[in-house]
Amino acid sequence: VPMNLATAYEKTNQHEQAIKMYQVAIEHNPKNADAYRNMGNAFCHLERLEEAVEPFRHAVELQPKNIHAIMEYANALNMLDRNQ
Repeated sequence: VPMNLATAYEKTNQHEQAIKMYQVAIEHNPKNADAYRNMGNAFCHLERLEEAVEPFRHAVELQPKNIHAIMEYANALNMLDRNQ
């Protein structure tokens, strides 16, 4: 249920609420790579890149062959580096 709520919040650009629901989803299942990835994306939408990096890193750790997770992690690191 938390993932469904988070996705609904994302679709309506309620990224703060989505992040909270992704955190609940992760509490229920700490190995939920999609929740970490989606939380990272929500942070990116809010331009909170420093906070996006950690969820993306977790997603890559959980799914090291997931090209989407790898690319999102790399993009967040790249954007963060450019902004500093």
